[in-house]
Amino acid sequence: KAEKKRFEKLQAEREAEVSAKQSAFQEKQRSYQQRLSVLSEEKRLEAQRELARARDDFEATASNADRDLQRAYQSALLEIVAKIAPVVTDYAQATGYDFVFEVSQVEFALDVHDITDALIAKMNEVHPAR
Repeated sequence: KAEKKRFEKLQAEREAEVSAKQSAFQEKQRSYQQRLSVLSEEKRLEAQRELARARDDFEATASNADRDLQRAYQSALLEIVAKIAPVVTDYAQATGYDFVFEVSQVEFALDVHDITDALIAKMNEVHPAR
């Protein structure tokens, strides 16, 4: 839950940043379109360069935000797996299981073999919510 909360906070920050850059670009684009008929050739070229810089800035910000979110997601996932693995191993050894599979890796199993709730309880015991 803590990792999810941290990720969602980062996601909201990045979305706000990208949205601000997009709005700035769109505003420059509107302004350019409105002034286009009265601009001299030199001013038109200058405005086009400014518009291209704003577009590039927006695209770079969006790309960086995507990369940051991907890295944060991978990092959170690795941290969660690092916390889960020893708990699963300890539980399996303590209860005599030879194998423990993630539910998505099993085509069919009787409910009696599902230890998800027990593992969640053990995780909450070992790593209490902050």
